[in-house]
Amino acid sequence: NSLAEVGFAMGKQKKFDDAEPILIDVLARRKARYGDQHFSVADAYEKLALIASSKGNLPRAESLSVEGLRIRKAVFGDRSIQAAFQLPNVAFAREAINDTTGAIPLLREAVSILRSFRPTTDPFFVSVQRMLALDLCSTGATLEGDSILQSAIADAPVDSAATMPYRLRASLGFCKVREQKYVEAEPLLLQAESGLGAIRGAAGHRLLVVNWLVTLYEGWGKAAEAAIWRDRAKDAR
Repeated sequence: NSLAEVGFAMGKQKKFDDAEPILIDVLARRKARYGDQHFSVADAYEKLALIASSKGNLPRAESLSVEGLRIRKAVFGDRSIQAAFQLPNVAFAREAINDTTGAIPLLREAVSILRSFRPTTDPFFVSVQRMLALDLCSTGATLEGDSILQSAIADAPVDSAATMPYRLRASLGFCKVREQKYVEAEPLLLQAESGLGAIRGAAGHRLLVVNWLVTLYEGWGKAAEAAIWRDRAKDAR
């Protein structure tokens, strides 16, 4: 367990080539001690998946994430909260290999399970709903994605110190852009960009919104506004 924490810490320090062999050793030790079907073995697979993703080996990251999920379900049950925690990670791995359609059922499953365990205001539940809505809007199911976000926003009033309410509004703005409802999208994205810009540590979230504003104005045919936000995106990188 200590080796696992050392390997994970090295990964967070971006020492991926040092972290990987340690975590491979951890996986072998845990299998030898506990057998293949043990939560600690799933944990080792999941930590290795993060390293593989960080190193750009996306198919391996997806495969390792799936194996972690399989063990979680075998140990705790298909509808367990432990399975719900890993389902979004597998979905994210699917998105990374350009399989957004394959990510959607995983996120649906996670949302369905979480409804039984967490309130609608729970940050993790809200985050998974947001992921699902974005994937739906990205693949053309904009009405469903829009509806999910509207419901989540109702439970997440604007808080000047919290990023998620602004990210939800930005995500709804993204869906409106996909629906070509530019008039509705604009205030959502502008509010989110302004709010995130005032929160320390939210630069990455803000940059995503700035890029969505570029997409908005390009689709709307407002070249001057698109150029302004394109320049701001360059400055924000």
